[in-house]
Amino acid sequence: MLGYDRGPADLFAFLDLPGPASEWTVCAGCGFVFQNPRPTPDRIVALYASGRYRARRHYSEHFFRMRYRNPLDHIRWFRRHVPDARPRRVIDIGAGHGGAVRAFRDLGVEAEGVELDPELVASARARFGVELIAGDFLTQAQPPAAYDLVYSSHTHEHFDDFVAANQKIHRLLKPGGHLLLVLPTHRCVARNGRGFLNVVHNSIFTARSLRNMLVQSGFEPVAFRYPMEHSRPEVWGIGRRADGVPVDIKPDWPALVRWEIHYAPHIFEALYRVTDVPVPAARALERRAADETARELFWNGGHPSRLALARALVRAVRGR
Repeated sequence: MLGYDRGPADLFAFLDLPGPASEWTVCAGCGFVFQNPRPTPDRIVALYASGRYRARRHYSEHFFRMRYRNPLDHIRWFRRHVPDARPRRVIDIGAGHGGAVRAFRDLGVEAEGVELDPELVASARARFGVELIAGDFLTQAQPPAAYDLVYSSHTHEHFDDFVAANQKIHRLLKPGGHLLLVLPTHRCVARNGRGFLNVVHNSIFTARSLRNMLVQSGFEPVAFRYPMEHSRPEVWGIGRRADGVPVDIKPDWPALVRWEIHYAPHIFEALYRVTDVPVPAARALERRAADETARELFWNGGHPSRLALARALVRAVRGR
């Protein structure tokens, strides 16, 4: 049992949990990491529907810029592994501040988003001019086989039953459609990744547990990635809607998982300090250059040549 102090005492009381620490368990059979005891589904829904969770937070302008830019990175990665896909209609599950919906629309895609928290629905309207569908995705009625791509970032860790959520997503997708997930992880992360082991999250993932979740829901695994950046303690995954996918579970090693959670963050913190801190300006310029090619990457597939990237980087430098 792993205990972590996260969140104020009144939050534990609202969720009917003893506190003061959220308790996390590593499954002895498959190595999956989950909160135990955990909030009941109705208390989680009540928390987000009340708006009180996000109302505690204050966000910088940089935070909102990244809510738009990060999905562009996810889209580029998706195009790299599914070059023949041309999504025309997309839905974002747990759309948050609406940055991903705005990014998809700016790429010419018909995009919509679902969000339970009314504070975030209002933020999406104010910040990105996006009107989200307000309410609980699991209880709403969406048309079946209507979407080419379902996108979801940092949402599945909140679900009490993420397999049931994915089975609904499976029904929403057209045959051959894709699910693009971005989830928190404890693997290959620095100390900031431990913040995801908190009272409002039910689960935390690795590439292997993400793969297992997909096959249990009828998705064919396509690709997985750890971004390996200090600011992104995440795992990304792509699943393809298919029929008759064999449910072959590939477990993590529980002993390794426990070691990772306790000790690996200190190792990766040192690594990221060596590799990331000296070059923040270069990384920012690279991202600006890459953003200029997002439309080309999304619609035409593949990657621009080194010369094209160099030209984009020069334009970014001149535009500073």
